[in-house]
Amino acid sequence: MSAAPLVLALLLQQAPDTRADFMQHEALREEWAQRDVWQEPGRVVEALALRPGQVVADLGAGKGYFSHHLAAAVAPDGRVLALDINEEALRINCEMAALLGAHRIESRVVPPDDPDLAAAEVDVIFLCRRPGAAQGRLL
Repeated sequence: MSAAPLVLALLLQQAPDTRADFMQHEALREEWAQRDVWQEPGRVVEALALRPGQVVADLGAGKGYFSHHLAAAVAPDGRVLALDINEEALRINCEMAALLGAHRIESRVVPPDDPDLAAAEVDVIFLCRRPGAAQGRLL
């Protein structure tokens, strides 16, 4: 009988964080829906002529807006290397990948001046600079 209240207490302690994460992810989905209008990710991915099985480096991947579109284009055997200097953004990228079923995204924190890619590690390097991005650095 003593184990049940402990489990309930743990669930209650975790609930606010889970709810906050849910709200953050929902807000991000709404932001992405708005970005779809002006960034037209379908046209971008089509222009890249990606094929299943390819490996794509998403430089400055952030929270994963393009990572997930790229992953869908190279599925089922390809993968996306989501590279960014921001560890927190990559954490969210991984969470969104799990929510959206994009399991072939590998996140890496890299320095701002070097994507740290091995020779011939990727087939395509993708970089999308958003308005207002920091000047003078690669990522």
